[in-house]
Amino acid sequence: MPGRRGEGRHPRAWIEGVACSLDAAIEAALGRLRESRHPLFAGLGCDVEGARKLVRLAKLVGASIDHLSGTATGIELAVARDMGAFLTTPGEAAARADTLFILGPETGEAGTEYLDRVLETTPKLAARDAPRGVVWVGPALKAKARSNRLDITSFQVPTPQIATLLAALRARLADRPVAKAPLSAPRLDAIVEKLRQAKFGVAIWSSPALGPLAIEALAGLVRDLNETTRFSCLPVIGADNAAGVAMTLTWLTGFPSHIDFARGEAEHDTWRFDAARLARSGEADLALWISAYRHHWPDWAGDMPLIALTARADQMKRSPAVIEIEVGTPGADHDTVDFSPASGLFAFRAATARQAIPSVAEVIDRFCTELAEPARSLR
Repeated sequence: MPGRRGEGRHPRAWIEGVACSLDAAIEAALGRLRESRHPLFAGLGCDVEGARKLVRLAKLVGASIDHLSGTATGIELAVARDMGAFLTTPGEAAARADTLFILGPETGEAGTEYLDRVLETTPKLAARDAPRGVVWVGPALKAKARSNRLDITSFQVPTPQIATLLAALRARLADRPVAKAPLSAPRLDAIVEKLRQAKFGVAIWSSPALGPLAIEALAGLVRDLNETTRFSCLPVIGADNAAGVAMTLTWLTGFPSHIDFARGEAEHDTWRFDAARLARSGEADLALWISAYRHHWPDWAGDMPLIALTARADQMKRSPAVIEIEVGTPGADHDTVDFSPASGLFAFRAATARQAIPSVAEVIDRFCTELAEPARSLR
């Protein structure tokens, strides 16, 4: 079809910043992988099939895998592991929640889409004709979200102060005094009363906006609320299919991230196999960086040689990668199955602008085929 993005364009690749053929880049990357004593796989911005192939490659070369350190999904998993969490799904929240406790508006495109949908509907399985209660904490609520189907109470609190607010709310829920908080005592008590009266409440937030301490405080508040009512959490899912990859790694290895195959079987340790620590300590000597949804780099990119499979930007600064291969964006350049934040389920998405650019899975499959060949020839 004329005018489609990238029509007639071949896959692009670079070695040391110099354009080359895809085959040449794959050969160079294979050479690096064969010579590496301890490779690190990070980023992992790919779909389900890409993650499956990466696990196979990690087993072949004895690599470490870490894609969650410091990310939204990593923060949520860490809090759930350390102190537990009451979690629900987007569909359950939309259908049943009579009260929404919304914290921090920096939810990204997927989160904004979900909030718009849930704020414009009434809970089908809650009390009939009753408006959905919304306690909004953060910058002023957009006019679009105001509806006669909603009973909105908005509190403007700077994002850095949300953790303090949550601690104060938890104290007031337990009838303890609060000396200093972002809101006055009457306003704190008003929020507590609305949350306490919920028949099924759901707290919705964006982890990058709140940070680990606020997430811990929120998990504690929700746990306290469940002593007298029903309340759950619904984090806005992070970018790059992070939650989908974590689930895929879990069913393939038993762990969502921080995995190592150096001794053959999957091992898990959040400190030992942290990507930044491995890169900066020199324990890993080569990184395979995967970012098919967007073009970005880790903070530690300059600490070790990088092989990158990326959605290449048209105009960009000099790449930190020794070898870079352009890969297709899931759901845009090729069909995909990845995690849908709006539904809370894995979903198939057909390509919207199909191109002859290899997917992450296709490139990794070529790596696996070549690396497994010598092993077969020795049998």
